[in-house]
Amino acid sequence: KMVEMYAGATGYSIDDIDLSDAQDAFHGTCGSEADFAEQQADELGYIPKDFPNWIVIDWQATWDCNLRHDYNTATDEDGTVYFFLNS
Repeated sequence: KMVEMYAGATGYSIDDIDLSDAQDAFHGTCGSEADFAEQQADELGYIPKDFPNWIVIDWQATWDCNLRHDYNTATDEDGTVYFFLNS
């Protein structure tokens, strides 16, 4: 399924995709771009453990303004978004 989503995200024909290229580009799945932006910030250590809960971050804006330029995405029939790093 990941290769199918890679084809959809990049516009390549499935027959022209090298499996290792798709695997290298694959950066996971999330329910939305906003969830992915938050997950990336957390995994990369940009959110301190003692970050106050009264501060609100617009994760969709973070995706829209910055991260969307670095990734290709495809959404499956269940609404899961697949993220592939642009090469």
